[in-house]
Amino acid sequence: MYNSLIENNEPKFKQAVEYLRNDLATLRTSRATPALVENIVIEAYGSKMSLRELATISAPSPKQILVEPWDKSIVKNIEKGLAESNLGMPIESLGDTLRINLPELSQERREEILKLLNQKLENTRISIRNIREKIWDEIQDLKKSGEISEDDLYKAKDKLQEVIDKYYKEIDELGERREEEIMRV
Repeated sequence: MYNSLIENNEPKFKQAVEYLRNDLATLRTSRATPALVENIVIEAYGSKMSLRELATISAPSPKQILVEPWDKSIVKNIEKGLAESNLGMPIESLGDTLRINLPELSQERREEILKLLNQKLENTRISIRNIREKIWDEIQDLKKSGEISEDDLYKAKDKLQEVIDKYYKEIDELGERREEEIMRV
């Protein structure tokens, strides 16, 4: 009974880690990636849309991002949205495309990004802990109502901890990989 409780909640753990994975993609490293700008909100066609809905975004070199709008009439809107997003990177208009040149990261900026990385990792760990607490409360309720035995309670606790450890390990691996990318010169 407790196994199904844990298994039914496992997608929540996966979702938290997947959210982290996507969130970490937006952190600037020493390498250009489309993920740095694809979620920036642009005012176009009378509504707000993410940049990836309006343009092709590519990274032709490690220090450059190219934005090619599908509709050339919104280049100015995209340029304005990028400028307002405080990227801290120069945006160059090439007529119907935009080029974003990534300056070298200073050691100070790398340390700021690492702090942000650690914050994101900790927030995900907190999410995992909150999910774990809810599951543990439900398991304890099963014990109180007599649906599971004392032995099952301890087995459930061990099983739950095993699942938590698996996701903590995944979070740590994501963090280590991203930290290595940030610190690479």
